[in-house]
Amino acid sequence: MTGVPTAANRDHRVGGGCAVAWGGIKAMLLAMAGGCFFSAACSFMPLERATEVARMGGMLPFPLEVRGFRLTTFLKQGSSAPDPLVLYLEGDGMAWLDKHTPAHDPTPRHATFLQLAAADSSPDVLYMARLCQYAGRRSPGCRVRHWTTHRYAEEVVNIHDEALDQVKRVTQARSLALVGYSGGGALTALLAARRQDVVWLVTVAANLDLDAWTNHHGVSPMPDSLNPVAFVGRLQNLPQWHFVGDGDQEVPESVVRSFTARFPPGAPVHLRVLKGVDHACCWMDPVLREIREKR
Repeated sequence: MTGVPTAANRDHRVGGGCAVAWGGIKAMLLAMAGGCFFSAACSFMPLERATEVARMGGMLPFPLEVRGFRLTTFLKQGSSAPDPLVLYLEGDGMAWLDKHTPAHDPTPRHATFLQLAAADSSPDVLYMARLCQYAGRRSPGCRVRHWTTHRYAEEVVNIHDEALDQVKRVTQARSLALVGYSGGGALTALLAARRQDVVWLVTVAANLDLDAWTNHHGVSPMPDSLNPVAFVGRLQNLPQWHFVGDGDQEVPESVVRSFTARFPPGAPVHLRVLKGVDHACCWMDPVLREIREKR
């Protein structure tokens, strides 16, 4: 099976569920969600619920359409010309039901990065779901390949890249800062490699070397997807921080280190290994602290 149809492609607990410090927002989110964030019985987070999560963080719907695909995005803009606008790109979501069965809907159960974006007190924040998440029948171009074998393919990267161009035109943002979780981290690295307006990059539990990742899981490679490690040369001058938990079995430290080790000495590339943290828990606080320090 191609593309690691393991738990890495499914949602887990909320990223900061073990040790978050954003008490007020967290309490409101839990009350509003009625426990659905943490319940395996909830198959996915409906768009209406995601909209409420975004609203709690001061973000409003900011729908985008690119090449016939509708992207679910939420925006909080406090500046006339954001510099930077901080983009949170969601993970792979519910890509697979089991090792052999792709999901019919890649919408995440818990929208981990939407919750992180809602907790970010930066004045200018954009959350972007991945292609076909929350879309349902509103995006007829969606095919299973878009969230499985081709989820990092040239077509998918181009769609998100054009979406960022639209965002910049509307918001008048001068620059972008990219934050990505899991597969969203791989995609942010691919986006940063082709753009000139990204000022820094943060990834969390990101499969930044697809070959190392598929080898780790003992599954077939992803020849139809772009591998971020192939674009190290374009990223070597970009300040970046890559977080991974020492207990992460889905994207282990070795996968992230395979990416960071390719950079030349002196490159502004930082690997942060978090103790007692796995793929889902409990990285939200350290990531938010890192982002706050960049403002």
